[in-house]
Amino acid sequence: ENHAVAKGACLVSHALHLLLESYTRNLPELVRNSSFDWMKLLPGASTFKAAPLLVQRRILSCLSSILKTCEQFSKSSTLGAIDTVLEIMVSTHDRVVYNLCRKVATGLLLPVLESRSGGGHDSESLTF
Repeated sequence: ENHAVAKGACLVSHALHLLLESYTRNLPELVRNSSFDWMKLLPGASTFKAAPLLVQRRILSCLSSILKTCEQFSKSSTLGAIDTVLEIMVSTHDRVVYNLCRKVATGLLLPVLESRSGGGHDSESLTF
């Protein structure tokens, strides 16, 4: 019974993140104008690592889409998320999860680094 519940939760999570990605593509202004802290979609690293790869990839893909749509996140949200993303990134053995983590980490850090440098940046120097 626990296995069936876990499988159902994975499917619901996968569908939710697909729906959110659809919103970012089709109604970006809705996502951009939302007051929701989108980084709360990222669970803690230990919970994330226990999830099936399908769910891990979908969460990161969704966050990557949201980062492309939204320009800024709160400092506390960014700092909390970057710690988690980097922890996941260095511990994963899945290449897709690693690359998605890299995209999300870059998306989180780039606005912070640009604001500190006065807006100009060389994106080549910010690769991981």
